[in-house]
Amino acid sequence: IINFIGIIIFGILFKVGVVEEFNLLESIIGVFYSHNKVFKAPIGQLWFVTALFLTQILFYFINKISKNDKDIFILCLICAIIGYVNSISTYQIYGPWHIEAVFTAVMFYFLGYIFTKNIKIYDKYTKNKLCNFILGFILFVVAVAVQYKNQAISMYVGNYGSIILFYISSLSSILGLIIFVNLFLKKSYIFKTIGKYSIFFLCYHYSLILIFKKYFDFFKSGNINLLLLSIIVTVILFPLSIITYNKLPIFHGKSQFLERKLDYDRKKEN
Repeated sequence: IINFIGIIIFGILFKVGVVEEFNLLESIIGVFYSHNKVFKAPIGQLWFVTALFLTQILFYFINKISKNDKDIFILCLICAIIGYVNSISTYQIYGPWHIEAVFTAVMFYFLGYIFTKNIKIYDKYTKNKLCNFILGFILFVVAVAVQYKNQAISMYVGNYGSIILFYISSLSSILGLIIFVNLFLKKSYIFKTIGKYSIFFLCYHYSLILIFKKYFDFFKSGNINLLLLSIIVTVILFPLSIITYNKLPIFHGKSQFLERKLDYDRKKEN
């Protein structure tokens, strides 16, 4: 649903000159193929959702055929190797739903699976807030330093650079983020709202960025300018996400009729 709303939005942006290229047929195909390197979809950001869906399915079958966590790790490692080999191949595959990224993503899914199984150990040794802050800070420093040594990375197009540096920087930043979220943002209304309506932010932020860049040259370059643009876009989308969720849930990929039916069924069960 959201992708087809995106087609309408990008059709309008094309008409007013914000975007220079728009192909209706390619956009429709892109909705189902979900890989902008092959067919451009208006809301290409949704590749992450389809890739995550495939990752969950792949991990489900790996878990089903494995006898223990060691077997799961070996199979996930084989998948990760396949993903890396494809990324450095001369004939790199760009499959539907970013299936090539799934082989890399499943290793992160496995690590999350192990982390969740041992969450009590994490809670036991992370009660001291000061130590947590120091550890989180160190992890972010490591992530930035290691990434600086690596090239620009993107799972979207299969650029990982040094695979060892890629995993070190990725895991360091993920763990650092988990620590800082638990320390400072877990009870934040702003971040909880953004998390609740994350699909809305994911899908519509790029359209606003294009509009601002079209009419304000100030936002076309410079890290500080781009950071300011990100803040402005977030401030605009924040109230829109709440209003549309309550009044126009279709912009979140939801149906008012289905939501009401689900609410009715829940109340009936209770």
